[in-house]
Amino acid sequence: MPHISTLFQRRPFAALSFYVCWFLWVLTSIYWITTAGAGTDIISLYALYLILNSIIFYLHRRELLAPPSLYSMICFASFGFNIPLIISGFVGDIHISESALYKVVIIVLLSQTSFVIGCYSGLYRIFPITWIVLYRGRSRDTSIQLFVIILLIVIGAGYYRINFHLGEAGVQPTIQYAGIHQYLLFDGVLLLCLWYLAKSLCKNRFYIILALLLLLSMVFVQALLGWRGAIVEILIITAVVFWYQLKSNNNNKRRSYSFLWLLLPLMFVSSMMQLGNTIRTERLGGEQEYAKTKEDLVLRIFRRTQGTTRLSAVLEHFGSLTFTNDYLVKHLYDKNISNTIYIDRNVYGILPYQSHSVGASGPGGAYTSIGMIGVFACYLLLGAIYQSCYSNIIEGSKKETNALSIVLYAYMAVLMQSMMSENFSMNDVNNIIAVCFSVYLIKIGTQKR
Repeated sequence: MPHISTLFQRRPFAALSFYVCWFLWVLTSIYWITTAGAGTDIISLYALYLILNSIIFYLHRRELLAPPSLYSMICFASFGFNIPLIISGFVGDIHISESALYKVVIIVLLSQTSFVIGCYSGLYRIFPITWIVLYRGRSRDTSIQLFVIILLIVIGAGYYRINFHLGEAGVQPTIQYAGIHQYLLFDGVLLLCLWYLAKSLCKNRFYIILALLLLLSMVFVQALLGWRGAIVEILIITAVVFWYQLKSNNNNKRRSYSFLWLLLPLMFVSSMMQLGNTIRTERLGGEQEYAKTKEDLVLRIFRRTQGTTRLSAVLEHFGSLTFTNDYLVKHLYDKNISNTIYIDRNVYGILPYQSHSVGASGPGGAYTSIGMIGVFACYLLLGAIYQSCYSNIIEGSKKETNALSIVLYAYMAVLMQSMMSENFSMNDVNNIIAVCFSVYLIKIGTQKR
């Protein structure tokens, strides 16, 4: 076995800490579900899930954020983490039967296996990500003038979105083709700010501060529109960009910037989430104070990111696991409704005129449409897409980090979380297409003539 120092090429302290935490979780979770009196079937299946994750993490020990291990971590946060907590009763207000949790673990294992196969299958070569992210020549560099231009774009886009209620919590937009406008004015502008950050990480501290100010401006706009969770998502995207700046700095013989820089935006997360909640409750009602303590804040974020309750509700609704689920997608297509709407109406009783959604979870949506075959096919293709994005981070000929590829992969990492714990539908496919188009526009705008 190689020496421990040779196992981690990127962020050795973070990687070592992760593996220690994972080892402790394996021991603790098995102890919890065993002492809770769980059945042999669920214990064995969850142990198999832990073994599969351990193998994936070991195989990608040199790069923790490669697509298979990234998916495993997000899948764990959405499903694997809370299953022992539910079984052992640590989450007192969530009650799910062992039979339902057993089916949940089967679907999670199926989605994870198919995603990994998609990464290794070579299918990623059919997606034209290289054409989208790689420059033909050189790209523009960061500057104070460019910062001012992007800041004006952030302010203008924010004013436009607020004025026409684009992406505003609980409010319908007052403009046609709202989805296209939202994709360009939020996703597109956020990607531009992230590109500025990725390029700034190859320069000095002053430009990093400017880049973080741009991202804080995006966070402020989201708070004014009544959003809370999106603020955390922006912080996670920023962390992924910081993670991948190491390769570029190594190639350029520069020191890597520490994750401690993220303390700057982290200091504003709680207050921005509270601002977003205050604006939201003034318009929609609800609790004025989003979280009374830091522990309450963490618990609320945890509840928003777990998909076990959604997936178990879907599987219990349909009964025994099936390969095709009677091809329900045909019925949904004839009725012109999505699997998310179907689950909202038939499982949660949400009426058509209500502006509210619970969702099916990512695997639950695919299962609703075409059963276990649908889960396998969807996540097989999703794995290929993520591998295609990841494979362009290092340009083969130049051996340098590509800023646009980092930005795209960072954004896709957060999108993966919502496609796991919340929903995976045609809206997500449209979002991926819109994000790729926005990245291509940034490439055109930042290409040196």
